[in-house]
Amino acid sequence: MPPMPYYLEKGPMFSVIEDYFNADDERATAALTLLRIEDPADTGFVELFDMAPFSSTNLTAKPPPPYWQDFRDKWLGKGPDGRAGMMWSNYEGDVDLITRRTMRNALEVALGVDADETVPEHPPRHWPIDLYWKCGQNWFEGWVTYRRFGDQPEQGHVVVVFATPSEGSTVVDRPADSTSLKKGPDFAIDPIGTHDGAGVERTAGMHVITHRHNRAEPSFRIEVMPLGSTFEVVLNPAKYVGVEQEGLVMVRPSEVDGGVLATPRPFTP
Repeated sequence: MPPMPYYLEKGPMFSVIEDYFNADDERATAALTLLRIEDPADTGFVELFDMAPFSSTNLTAKPPPPYWQDFRDKWLGKGPDGRAGMMWSNYEGDVDLITRRTMRNALEVALGVDADETVPEHPPRHWPIDLYWKCGQNWFEGWVTYRRFGDQPEQGHVVVVFATPSEGSTVVDRPADSTSLKKGPDFAIDPIGTHDGAGVERTAGMHVITHRHNRAEPSFRIEVMPLGSTFEVVLNPAKYVGVEQEGLVMVRPSEVDGGVLATPRPFTP
């Protein structure tokens, strides 16, 4: 959870949820069955933050509060402060239901199960799911995209993007050398491929390509009213300019800054 130094993040929590969904049919179908129960009054209802991935022992190294509590309080707004405790700037909406239905749809697509179909014990396929979080827009959305790339049951892929309002962090304008980055050992500038330094092939990675420095500059605009009788000068301090003299850079974020390990963090009971 925050601070979020980049606009696109995966990080430990989504890596563990991915592994739980992708590991085997039993986990995936059990998660889908729970996600389909939306009414707290219905038998079998489970809050998102009480689902198994959040109990992973592989998420216990984070300083307090734990991931499940951060997710409950800040992402869903279901902590002691309710929606007042949500981290989304200038937004009100049913984040809980959007998140639940996005994950449900991703699993239905991955498993080849229609929304009105009973969850089978042995689904016809099990495509891997990638989860990402992208911040900085005006409202909360869940996106599910997928691609089949062959005729075999496993030849497909699902990508989920939670596109959200800002959560208050300052996104770094220097993605390669900002002092606010934690830069774990998996961080790299201009990685030459999918190999690490020792020549070991990574099974996962994220790269961001942008200007080495994206600088905020004041922007002025003149608006002329009808008949040319009056005009207004508008100051927009949010204009950003990629500094051409400093060139472009490709960065592989470390997991601690929202990236992904070379072998993604697994779910561990």
